[in-house]
Amino acid sequence: MRKLLIIPIMLAILTACQPTPTPKTIDILGDSLTQQAYWNRDAAFLAQGQPPGSDVVFDAWMGNQFHDVQAAETARVNDTEQPRPAIMVIALGTNNALGWTGYWTTSDQQDYDKLLNTPHATTCVVVVLPGFSYKPSIEQKAQEQVSKARSYMKTQALARPKTVVADWGAIARAHPEYTTDDGIHLVDTDAVKNLYAKTIWDGVNSCPA
Repeated sequence: MRKLLIIPIMLAILTACQPTPTPKTIDILGDSLTQQAYWNRDAAFLAQGQPPGSDVVFDAWMGNQFHDVQAAETARVNDTEQPRPAIMVIALGTNNALGWTGYWTTSDQQDYDKLLNTPHATTCVVVVLPGFSYKPSIEQKAQEQVSKARSYMKTQALARPKTVVADWGAIARAHPEYTTDDGIHLVDTDAVKNLYAKTIWDGVNSCPA
């Protein structure tokens, strides 16, 4: 019980020491899906709902997990000259839940919680829930682990003030034609890539003022 009380106190102290984020700054932290949606098509991605006048940073790469973006995001949050972001998008979690990384573990939960609580208390966080389409190549355990990750991520997101949940996983499950044979990656069409981008921007534009 003592440890549980110490954690929120420490988070409050850290937040109090953080500089207030620069208005209209948006950091999008993602994996290969985000990369697919914006790589060599930045203008199309932004056209799906970027708030006017906003300054967007993409930190997305193939195989990214929560810990892969942690150090850079912490540095951006604590930048004394231009601290950011006013809005942080977490479009991660799939790789943490798959077999090649050891499936979803308590370490993944801790990494997610750390990233979720990295920005200033005034920052709106958009959590894009991972998911999959039912395809023959998706092993049963991977399905279970991704579902477990989704549940944990949603629960923690809803417990944080100024946090929005955008459910890409629900869209992928309802529309298997949007994903490749692995049930996860986006098919190579502008329509699907734009839909993924729109899912992110809909979350961003739902952030409370």
